[in-house]
Amino acid sequence: MPHFRNRLATGVCTIAILVGAQPIAGQEIPDAAVLGLDELLSLEISSAGKYAQTTGEVAASVTILTKEDIWAYGWMSLAEALANVRGMYITNDRNYTYLGNRGFSRPTDYNNRSLLLVNGRPMNEPFYGSAFIGSALGLNLQAVERIEIIRGPGSAIYGNNAMFNVINLVTEQPDAIGGLRLSGEAASFGTRSGSLTLGTSAESGVEVMVTANYFESEGQDFYFPEFDGPQGNDGLAVGLDRDMHVGGYGVVKFGDLSLTALATWREKDVPTAPYETLFNELTNTHDDRYFAELKYDRESTGPVNLVVRAFYDGYSYDGYYPYDENSAGGLWEDHNDVTWFGGEATLRWDYSASNRLLVGTEIRTTSKADYYFSDEAGDFFEGDFPFSIYSLFVQDELQLTHNVSVTAGGRVDHYTNSGSAFMPRAALVYHPSESGTAKLLYGRAFRAPNLYELNYEEADYWEANPDLQDERIETFELVWEQRLAPGVYGTASLFRYSMSDLIEEELGRQGIFQYQNRGAVGAEGIELEVQVRDQWGISGYASFVYQNATDDVLDMSLTNSPKYLVRAGMAFKPQPWLTTAVNLRYDSQRMSVWEDMVDSFMLTDLTLSTSRLNNRFRGFLKVSNLFDSQYSTPGGWEHEQSAIAQNGREIRLVVEVRD
Repeated sequence: MPHFRNRLATGVCTIAILVGAQPIAGQEIPDAAVLGLDELLSLEISSAGKYAQTTGEVAASVTILTKEDIWAYGWMSLAEALANVRGMYITNDRNYTYLGNRGFSRPTDYNNRSLLLVNGRPMNEPFYGSAFIGSALGLNLQAVERIEIIRGPGSAIYGNNAMFNVINLVTEQPDAIGGLRLSGEAASFGTRSGSLTLGTSAESGVEVMVTANYFESEGQDFYFPEFDGPQGNDGLAVGLDRDMHVGGYGVVKFGDLSLTALATWREKDVPTAPYETLFNELTNTHDDRYFAELKYDRESTGPVNLVVRAFYDGYSYDGYYPYDENSAGGLWEDHNDVTWFGGEATLRWDYSASNRLLVGTEIRTTSKADYYFSDEAGDFFEGDFPFSIYSLFVQDELQLTHNVSVTAGGRVDHYTNSGSAFMPRAALVYHPSESGTAKLLYGRAFRAPNLYELNYEEADYWEANPDLQDERIETFELVWEQRLAPGVYGTASLFRYSMSDLIEEELGRQGIFQYQNRGAVGAEGIELEVQVRDQWGISGYASFVYQNATDDVLDMSLTNSPKYLVRAGMAFKPQPWLTTAVNLRYDSQRMSVWEDMVDSFMLTDLTLSTSRLNNRFRGFLKVSNLFDSQYSTPGGWEHEQSAIAQNGREIRLVVEVRD
C-alpha cells in the first residue's frame, strides 16, 4: 500500500506542476475579490453559539482567517496558520505539533485542551483527547474556506476539551470550487505533495464536494549533543525524520440532508529517541482517523430551526519503540483502537423579537477503547474501557436594548466512567457606537480525564487512578473592538484565568508513578492587534501579546510559556496578478520542563503568489524562515533534550490547475 500511495502522489504532483508550467496566453482572470473589512466583519459564523452570528455579535474574541489569507501567506497546514494568530504559539517535538494558548502549553498534551471542529463537528478523539493540527490532521488546507478561532472557554456549548478555544475549519462550498482542481508541491527536505478538490452541483439539487491529498517528506538529519558519544553515533540521528500522510474528506448534500465522511492515515519516524529508546534506531508512530456523519439541518427563515446529526467515529494509534533486547525486551508496541457513535439534536427558537433560545442534547457512546502495551515477550498492559456521555445544554441570548445584548447558558455532561460536570457562561456585548464594541465575558470549562490517564498501569512502575477528577478553568475577559479608520480595525483584550485540578504525573507511594490532580495555574495578559483590509491595496495584521502564566503549586513561571509574542504580516500587489506577502513571528524565551531557558527567536517568511491566470492556473513560491534562524522549542518529559531543533530555511513551490 505505501508504494501505491507514493506512485499516486508523485503522479498527481507531476501532472499538476507540468501542466502549470506550460506557457500561458491571454489575459489574467482574477479570482473572487479579497474580502474587505466590511465583508469580513459582516461574515456570519456559527462555531461560537451553534447559530449564525457576525464577529461583532459573538460573545467571544474571534479571529477569522480566510482562504485568501491561506493562499497569500502560503499556509499548507493548520499549524502554520495558527502560528501567526494573536496569542497562539507552536511547538514541535518532531513527532506531533502542539498549540500554546495564552501562555499555556503542557508537554505532550496532544492539544487536548483545545477543541477542533471541521464544519462544526468535533475532531478530538476520546482516548488521549488529541486534536491534530500538524500533518496528522490529513485535511487539505487549500479546500478550506476559512478558519474560525473562538477564544475562551467553550464547554458551555461543546463540553469536553474546549478550555482555551474552539477552532473550526469550514470547507469550501461546491459552487465556489466550480469543478476539479489539482495541485502539486515540491519543497525542501525531500518534501512533495499532491491534492485534488472537486465541487459540483447537479440539476437534481445534489451537491458534492470531495478533497484528497497526499504528503511525504524525507525530513532531516539531526545532531543532538545529549547523545554525543560512540554509543550514540556521535549524536547524529540519520534518516529518522520521515513524515507521510494520506487524507480524504467529502460531503454529499441534498436539500436539508447531508452525508459527510473523512479518512486519514499518517506515519511518522521520530529522531529524538523518546522514552529512553535506542538512539539512532527507528522509532515510529501511526495515526488513523475516520468518521461518517448524517445531518439534517432545516434551514428555516422562521423562528424555529432544528439540526439533528448522527455519527460514527474511529481512531487508532500504533507506536513502535526500540529498546536493548538484553535489558528492555527489544521492540515495544504501544497500541489503541477506539470507536464511538452517537447523536445530537439542537433546537434554536427565536421566541420573541429580542430573545433567542438554544437547547440541545447529545449522547455519545465509546463502544470500544482497546489498549495494550507490550514488548516481544508479551503484554505489559491490556484493557478495554468503554464508556458513554450524556449531555444537555441551553443558552439564551437577550437583546436588552438596540445596542446591548446579554448571553447566558450552560451545559451538563455526565460521564459514566468519571462523573458529571456543569459549565456556565455569561457575556455582555455593548455597541456604544457603530464603530466600536465592548465585550465583558465570563466562562468556565473542563477537561475530563482521558482513558489513558484513568486506566494505564504497569507493575512496579505505574498505577492507575480511577478517582481522577476533571480539570477546570475559569476565565474573565474584557474585549474592545474598534474601527480605527476606513479599512483599519483594532482589538484590545484583557484576560485572566485560573486553572485547578490539573492532571499531572506524580511520584506516589512506594516509588510508583500515577496521574493525580495536583496542578494549578494562574495567568493574566493583554492582547493588542490591528488589522488592515484592502486599504491602499494593502492587507495585513500586527499583534502584540503579554502573558504571565505561573505554576501556583511550585510558585514559579509556567514551563513552555513565553511572556511576549509578536505577530505581523502584510500582503500587497505589485502587479494585478501578483501578491507579495511577508509575515514575522517573534516568541520570547521560555523555560523547558528541565528548567533550562530556551532562547527567543524571530522568523520571517516571504511568499509570492499569483491569482488565477487564464482562468486555470495559479501558484505560489514561499521561503519559510528566510534568514535561516537556528531555533528550538521545548520538548516533554519523555525527551532527554530540553529543547528540540526546528526547521531552518525551507523553500516551497505549489502549482494549482483547475478544469
